[in-house]
Amino acid sequence: AGQSMTQAARDALRHVDAVLTENAGPIKTTIANLQVFSEGLARNTDKLDGIVAGLERLTGGGTTPAKKITYDLRAASGFPNPPDRPLKKSLAIPEPTAVIKLDTQRFLFSPAKEYPDFAEAMWADSIPNLLQAKLLESFENYDIAHAPLRSMDGVKADYQLLIDIRRFQITTDPEPVADIGLSARILNKNGKVVAARLFQDARKLDKIEPGAASAAFNDAFERIAKDMIAWTVKAL
Repeated sequence: AGQSMTQAARDALRHVDAVLTENAGPIKTTIANLQVFSEGLARNTDKLDGIVAGLERLTGGGTTPAKKITYDLRAASGFPNPPDRPLKKSLAIPEPTAVIKLDTQRFLFSPAKEYPDFAEAMWADSIPNLLQAKLLESFENYDIAHAPLRSMDGVKADYQLLIDIRRFQITTDPEPVADIGLSARILNKNGKVVAARLFQDARKLDKIEPGAASAAFNDAFERIAKDMIAWTVKAL
């Protein structure tokens, strides 16, 4: 048995030797090609690094994306306590309606243009959600005892304040301003419009950058919110 295994091993070695002898030329060529390839890689390492980095960016890998900076909207405040004229009826404020373009967290520009300083800037929520939350908070600051609610199933308020967002953008011509335009309607339980009005305000930006834009939007929104509260209280 031992002799048979030895013979088998010898036969296998002879076969390997025969294969190597028969293919000596192609094997040498392959080794030479591998050497040329490795030398080429060494010479072009910096270029390959750039290519790999580009592919990683395209596929979402590589360097961690820059962190987004969020900006909030300031609710109106500074009202007398208790209010001079409290809300006499229950009021609900559903989520404002808007065209698709406005349903975003991005800062919008008119005319449309990309500003690098705003690439990582965003609102704390989508514009409709943010306006709803800050209008509710503004009414709470005015009269917390009779503050309006969000529209919810099972809750039937005496009136609804319906808001349609016309503009919430930075208008750059002729000078940069934070431009807000809202359409407001007050409906009773029967769906009848009892009051309607357009609210708009524009505040100048010190410069076109996120911090200045946020400050200008805060000023414009506060003026609109206070005006809307006074109008709503009177209409109810």
